[in-house]
Amino acid sequence: MNEANRIDKKRRAKLLGEKKKSNPVLSLIMHLAAVAFVIYCAMSFIGTKAETADRRHELVALNEQAAVLEVENEEYQAILSEDDERAYMERIAIDTLGYAYPNERRFYDTTRN
Repeated sequence: MNEANRIDKKRRAKLLGEKKKSNPVLSLIMHLAAVAFVIYCAMSFIGTKAETADRRHELVALNEQAAVLEVENEEYQAILSEDDERAYMERIAIDTLGYAYPNERRFYDTTRN
């Protein structure tokens, strides 16, 4: 009978909506854990937003760099597609490297700063 009484009390409590008494310390710990989790999620969200903004700035810089490199690549392609490679090499040797023909005389203006 004792076992039947206990089962009836549980059913009756369940039907009437009675709640068990909870431990206040456990309840406090659960609430603190929930608040800590919400704070962690908020900080994680803010950190992710900041990282996303940094990555977007980096993407813009890389796109600009890619555009510059594409223009430079087009210039190189134009140089390579020229039929007269000797003229190009001669121009680079004279303008960039400062070479001259054996009988050529060059005059430099030394009065300028």
